Amino acid sequence: MRSDILISFIDGTRQSSEAFHQNEQYGKFMTPMTGRTLRIKNTNYRSGAYYVQYFVRELYDILIIKLLLFSKMAVNAWGGYILLVVSPIGTISNFAVIILCYRLQFFKNSFGYLTANQALGAALLNSGYLFYIVPTMIFNIEIFETCSHHFCYAILIGYELSTQSHFLISLNRFLACYTPMAYDTIFSTFATKIIIILTWTYAIGVCTLFYIILDCRIFFNPRDGFFYYLETPTCDFISWYADFCKFALLVVLIIVMDICTVLKIRSLNKKIGQAVLNREAIKKRKRDMNYLKQTVFQGMAFAFDLAAFFIISPFVEDQNVRFLMTTFTWSFIHTIDG
Repeated sequence: MRSDILISFIDGTRQSSEAFHQNEQYGKFMTPMTGRTLRIKNTNYRSGAYYVQYFVRELYDILIIKLLLFSKMAVNAWGGYILLVVSPIGTISNFAVIILCYRLQFFKNSFGYLTANQALGAALLNSGYLFYIVPTMIFNIEIFETCSHHFCYAILIGYELSTQSHFLISLNRFLACYTPMAYDTIFSTFATKIIIILTWTYAIGVCTLFYIILDCRIFFNPRDGFFYYLETPTCDFISWYADFCKFALLVVLIIVMDICTVLKIRSLNKKIGQAVLNREAIKKRKRDMNYLKQTVFQGMAFAFDLAAFFIISPFVEDQNVRFLMTTFTWSFIHTIDG
C-alpha cells in the first residue's frame, strides 16, 4: 500500500501526494507558483523521481519570476546588498596588499612602496562604500544623507590617490626598463617617500579646492544609487576637465607606458642567448604576456569606468543599469585592482 506523503512546496503550501496521482502510469499535478500542469511518467511513485523533476521546474519558475521582479525593484532594495558583498572584499584585499608590502622584504623598494600607497587609496575608497554607501542604501539613514558630501569627499581622495599611484607605478616600471641609470636617482628610497607625500598632498589639496573651497559638492542619492554634482557652471567645468579629461589622460598614459614596458622586456629576453636557461626564458615570456594582458585589462576597465560614468550614464534611463555602470563599477574595479 502506497504511503501518503506530505509535500512542502517552495511557496510554503503543503499538499498530500495522493492529490497528485491520476493513475498507475502518470503523476499529474499543478505547480502552485505558475499553475503549470505536469505529467511525469513513473510507475514507482515511492522513488520520488518526479518530485525531483517538479522541484527543479518550480525552482526555474521562481528564478524567472525573481528576475522579472528584479527589473522593477528600486535600486536601494538590492544595490546595497550587492555592494555589501563587493566593498568588504575590496577593503580587506587592499589592506592585505598594504600589509604584505611592508612585511615582505621583496617589496622593500620603490615599487613596493608605491603599490602600498595605491592599495591604501583603493582601500579608502572601498571603506567609504562599506561604511557609508552600503548603510545609506540599505537602512536609509537620514543623517548620512545630510552629510553626504563629506563622505563623498573622502571617497574622492581615495580615488585620486589610487589613480595617481597607479600612474606612478607604471612610470616606475617604464623608467626601470628604458633609463635604468636615471631610475636609481628618480625612484630612490628617499625620493619615493617624498613622491608619496606629494601624492597625498596633491590628492587632499585638489579635492579640498574643488569640492570644498569652490563648493562643487558631490552628493550620493541612495534612492537611485548615483552620485551627483551641484548643477553650477563651476561644477560642470570641474566634472568634465578636472575629473574626466584628467583621469582619461592618465589612463591613456598608463596603458601606453605598460605596453612599452612589456615590449622592452620581450626584446631584452630575445637578445639573451638560447643556450642560457631556455626554460627560464620561456617562463619570463609567459609572465610578460600575462602581465600585458593584465595591464590591458586594467586600462580598459578604467577607461570603461570613466566613459560609463561621464558619457554613457546621462543617456541611460533605467536606474538599475545606470547604478551597475557607475556606482557598482567604481567599487568593483578598485576591488579587482587590489
